[in-house]
Amino acid sequence: MQIYCRVCYLRYHGPGGKNNYGDKTTIAAEADDAADACIRCKGRVFEAEKVPTKHGLFHKYCLSCNECHCNLDASTFFSAQDTEVYCRHCYAVLFGHKQKSNYTGWMDVKAIPGEDGDRSSCPRCHGKVFEAEKMVTRIGCYHKNCFSCIECARKLDSMTCCEGPDCEIYCKSCYSFEYGAMSRAKPKTRMSRARSASVPKMYRDQDDMLARSTIETWVIKAEKGDPNACPKCDGKVFEAEKMVTAAGKMYHKNCFRCTVCARQLDSLTNNDGPDGNLYCKMCYTKSFGPQTRSASDIEHKIIDTSIIKAEDPKKNCPRCGGAVFSAEEIHSGGKSYHKKCASCATCEKQLTFNTVFDGDDKNIYCKNCYHRKFAPIGYRGAGCSDWVDSESGNVLRHSYQAY
Repeated sequence: MQIYCRVCYLRYHGPGGKNNYGDKTTIAAEADDAADACIRCKGRVFEAEKVPTKHGLFHKYCLSCNECHCNLDASTFFSAQDTEVYCRHCYAVLFGHKQKSNYTGWMDVKAIPGEDGDRSSCPRCHGKVFEAEKMVTRIGCYHKNCFSCIECARKLDSMTCCEGPDCEIYCKSCYSFEYGAMSRAKPKTRMSRARSASVPKMYRDQDDMLARSTIETWVIKAEKGDPNACPKCDGKVFEAEKMVTAAGKMYHKNCFRCTVCARQLDSLTNNDGPDGNLYCKMCYTKSFGPQTRSASDIEHKIIDTSIIKAEDPKKNCPRCGGAVFSAEEIHSGGKSYHKKCASCATCEKQLTFNTVFDGDDKNIYCKNCYHRKFAPIGYRGAGCSDWVDSESGNVLRHSYQAY
């Protein structure tokens, strides 16, 4: 008599463990019952312990992974081509999506050579390029394996490829070092290259027009009056590269830029200008948006307000003699002044409707200048609090000056 935990008890004496008598001895199958024999132990399989698979029968206690030997049940095993059963992980590694390939390298792209003058020939290896592996540039069509930087051999894509004037392709870093902003700082010795012996000229007579048109959008011209013509380059706009504005004009993605700052635009940042050009929001606002009048006194004084005269002379500004409109009116003492003209007669301080004071001499003043000139005489007059400032020693009026 032995004691077990639940897991071990089910393993040895449960439905999937030993038989009802605690014995695991295999009963050999007869020749006539070979179809009912267990594939793993070749013993006879009874109904109570039968687990059917694609290739035959198993005992419940024989149903384990052939690779890692973990216990399986009727819902967790996978039948393989070798008539054995495996767990999910081992089946994926040996026969499924995790299976290691016997492939040791890239296929030989030179096995099918391209013909002379064929547009589908790779400029790097001169092999024929098929549609499924085609990488298009204005130089020509490359294999995916050949589509790498000539300097550092880095793999490229449509966003990182740069075509050089020497009919080779570069990554952005190497292109900048060879022909861009960093070309002046490069050493005198050139980097080593694995160039092909014969390199085709970039703009030869048989140049691939389709390859060039992916970057040079003006290569394929639109017919006169064609609604699918790009307004910037006059090239034909195809559906895959079409960008439509609110005015219904169609642009290439590369041409869909601001006319002023050349910023790349999208459907949310483009604005049609009244001159027919395309603008970003900032440039459109600067050119055609609401204009704000400057607060600079110098710029205000440049504006000549005396040009327009009113029919009634009383409605003209007393300072410049020009007509005063409601949007620019400062009213004081029954007279209307322009905002530009409404300044203190003494210190020329700019005045507003709540800081203007009408003097007895028919002029307007700021608060301080008004009190200095028209306040009651003496230190304790109504305007004495405004007399003490940087100019009070020069303009202060004493009591004896009144007599």
